[in-house]
Amino acid sequence: MSLQICVIDDDQINNYITSKMLLKYNPDSHVKCFSNATSALDYINNLRVTGQPFPDFLFLDIAMPTLDGWQFLDGLDHFNIDPSRSMKIYMLSTSLKIDEKVRGLTHSRVSGFYDKPLKAENIIKLFR
Repeated sequence: MSLQICVIDDDQINNYITSKMLLKYNPDSHVKCFSNATSALDYINNLRVTGQPFPDFLFLDIAMPTLDGWQFLDGLDHFNIDPSRSMKIYMLSTSLKIDEKVRGLTHSRVSGFYDKPLKAENIIKLFR
């Protein structure tokens, strides 16, 4: 099954590991990595403007400089991106803060919350 996937994380090593894990369990996928949320938001907005399909999945780090994961989600709202046309967004974090997880799990655009690094069993569940 060919999926379009975006990974947004300011840590290049985490981007690499996440993309390799995703491709291991779905080798037909196309994974696009962004090292900052601003570039990713511009990319998503360009897809919206040109009527192209959004990625099937988006893995979003919370703690990033300049524009964090929460601000990225606010940006989606600012661009009036229709949630019914939206991708499934999964928050990624190394944070042990319970309030971050609760915020992610209760956000209307967020489909799930995973600790970094993304684990094989989580990827397998997503691709079923």
